Amino acid sequence: MLKTDRRHTLVTLVVDAARKEQAVLKWVVQACRQQAEDSMNGAKASHYQAAANWW
Repeated sequence: MLKTDRRHTLVTLVVDAARKEQAVLKWVVQACRQQAEDSMNGAKASHYQAAANWW
């Protein structure tokens, strides 16, 4: 499981399950990238560690 804070737990669970299915790998990459970019682009310094984990 990706290391994350409680705020991202649901997305983490979905991503972990989806990674096992080849058909949805593109979605997994997009979901992780979106999670990281939301924190980085929003200058949410308190979420930078979570962003690094997602990216």
